[in-house]
Amino acid sequence: MCRVAHQTHNYIILIMGYLHTSNQTSDLSQLRVTHDLVTRGWMVCQPLSRDCVYDLVVERNGVFEMVQVKTISGHTIATSNRSADANEPVSLNGKQRNRYYYRDHGVHWLVGVTKSEPYEVYYYPLDVYQHHEKIDIRHVPPGDIGYNVAIQSNGKRGVSDDVATSPTLDL
Repeated sequence: MCRVAHQTHNYIILIMGYLHTSNQTSDLSQLRVTHDLVTRGWMVCQPLSRDCVYDLVVERNGVFEMVQVKTISGHTIATSNRSADANEPVSLNGKQRNRYYYRDHGVHWLVGVTKSEPYEVYYYPLDVYQHHEKIDIRHVPPGDIGYNVAIQSNGKRGVSDDVATSPTLDL
């Protein structure tokens, strides 16, 4: 839900609200992942449509990678857009929504975010998550998306030949 709160000749202020807490939860998870990726020095893009099979795009060393963000339920991260037993029609008396796996669309990273503080972010690359229906974070070790060591304090961007795993950034 979005409404215009104030309009002048130069700008429009929009007030954003939520009709469903699930939308709010997913937006907060995406923002937490965006914050984590930017803190690591990566460039993050967000698609304009909610109909994408991915939530974010991260540019790492000149390569654009799709990222799907999931809020962790219990200790598991789903590797598909909906559970097998989800009974959700497209519209009233409509056909059932399609289920798909992120691996089938080549999504590079499946990222889980804990639902409560302290918020933790778990990165799983395609070559790891593609073998699971669900990821149990207690049993499947996360991957390392690394840090961009090419970001310099003078604001210039460079391309690093390797991805550092140290959290030290020269900002």
